[in-house]
Amino acid sequence: MSLRDYGLAEHDLEKAVRIDPDVEYMLGDDQAYFCHPVRFPAVEFELIDTTALCVVIDAIRKRLGFPPMLEDGGDTEGWYRFYLGLNGYTESHVDASIMAVVENSDSEDNDECYEIALSDDEQRVIYDLLDRQCRLHYGKSCADLLEEARRAMEADT
Repeated sequence: MSLRDYGLAEHDLEKAVRIDPDVEYMLGDDQAYFCHPVRFPAVEFELIDTTALCVVIDAIRKRLGFPPMLEDGGDTEGWYRFYLGLNGYTESHVDASIMAVVENSDSEDNDECYEIALSDDEQRVIYDLLDRQCRLHYGKSCADLLEEARRAMEADT
């Protein structure tokens, strides 16, 4: 299921998907395996735990039998940690999902990781959002960050 399936339209994504400027992005690399391994640059961001993302993870967890973290009008801060990455492999350059980790909970799924799938259209919209946010917070475009990750990856080999 994608964000749209949880009621988030494309115009909602700008409020929902926001880089946490207080957490430094991480450069790295990853691999895909088909006929042979393909290594590619990657950049990971921690996202702000917006109400919209928290509601989606609550819905996923509730479907699996876990109680939601948010109560009506409750505070979102501190229950989940969200991550999203750029990559030099896919056409959109955005990971296929937003990762969420449950934290600070006495729930049985504390420290468990969940995924919010992103459709191809959502990935394209999110790339543009991330690009604007990267330019604002870091003074670099997504392409600049991926190039920086590529150089670091090549220096590492």
